[in-house]
Amino acid sequence: MAALKLHAQPYAYGGRGFYFSDFDEYEEKEEKSPHEEWMIEFIDGDGSEAALFQAMGVNQGNLDTYFDVLDEGWGDEEMVALVYLTQDLGYKIDEALEKVEDVSIVEGTAEDYAYEYLEAVGYPTSNDWYFDHERFGRDVDIEGSMRPDPDDFDEGEDDPDYIAQEERYDRMSHKDLGEHVVDEVYGGIGEMSPEIVQRYFDHAAWVRDVTMNGDWNETTVDGTDYTITNASSL
Repeated sequence: MAALKLHAQPYAYGGRGFYFSDFDEYEEKEEKSPHEEWMIEFIDGDGSEAALFQAMGVNQGNLDTYFDVLDEGWGDEEMVALVYLTQDLGYKIDEALEKVEDVSIVEGTAEDYAYEYLEAVGYPTSNDWYFDHERFGRDVDIEGSMRPDPDDFDEGEDDPDYIAQEERYDRMSHKDLGEHVVDEVYGGIGEMSPEIVQRYFDHAAWVRDVTMNGDWNETTVDGTDYTITNASSL
């Protein structure tokens, strides 16, 4: 882990700046300088320190607060929560500090978390909005059990009823076939096994709607994805 290093550069033309690693060092060096106004620059440190620096827009006026936050010794979740509140939601740092503990965070994208969440609470079966009928129908077609069997007809392949059903089957898209099997064979998605529902559930579409509704949100800090699972309450 890189040691934290910041730099104070005076706004005065030709002024000489200095490096520091904590607020005491900053105050000590600042008092010895003839300059009063400083631009604070991030030089080195770990990802969370850099992300917090950027999110807070660290300057001479809030530098002490920046170090106070670092001194809290927070873990990744608290740091991510603070970055999310300030950078994504636009909270002032003082307001954000009061809400850090209210943020519920899991590491990973919303779609990653959706698998874990839905396995815990159960997949919705009251409607088939998120059931991938096309993929299901394609697999049914490959498996072949729904294609008309000439052995079931009196005249085999020459039977007019067989020919009509075969032609009707061939005109069906995979989506049409999937919808037919779900509705007519199973009697609706609620009658299908949980394993089948889960296998053909469109997680991406479900997550898209959950995030569009504001229930969840995603953020990225230092190259790592996180999901805010109570975004609508913040």
